[in-house]
Amino acid sequence: MGCYACPIRCSRDSKVAEGAYQVEVEGPEYETTNALGPMCWVSDPEAILYANRLCNEYGLDTISTASTVAFALELHERGLISDEPDLSLEWGSPAVVHGLIERNCAAPRHRRYSGGGYAARGLRASAAGRGTLCDAGQGTRAAAAGASLR
Repeated sequence: MGCYACPIRCSRDSKVAEGAYQVEVEGPEYETTNALGPMCWVSDPEAILYANRLCNEYGLDTISTASTVAFALELHERGLISDEPDLSLEWGSPAVVHGLIERNCAAPRHRRYSGGGYAARGLRASAAGRGTLCDAGQGTRAAAAGASLR
């Protein structure tokens, strides 16, 4: 599959027929795989496909969402935010990535300031006021690109 007259044919359909992550999606693209996988330390390709499906269902950009999830995990690691009531914000857990995606879309406005509401507000808004990590107008691009935070 691919674009008309394009020799590369990079488009694909992916399917997980059994298990916890049963899904059928178009893609994922390289950027989606990298953002929802290694950037969040998730190594299970089926879990990455499932996270891609969640983003598609909720109308979320996969790269922005994964960047914000990774930012929330980094804030947790540095002790700046606490765990969610029933979700430990640890790197490499597909359940955490899936849970944060779902909570970000389901979070009422007043809960978007906890770990589960970071992607709902976006990376820049989440970073604003963090002071030692980054200023409201500076540092957020570097954080989104995967650079180390100050």
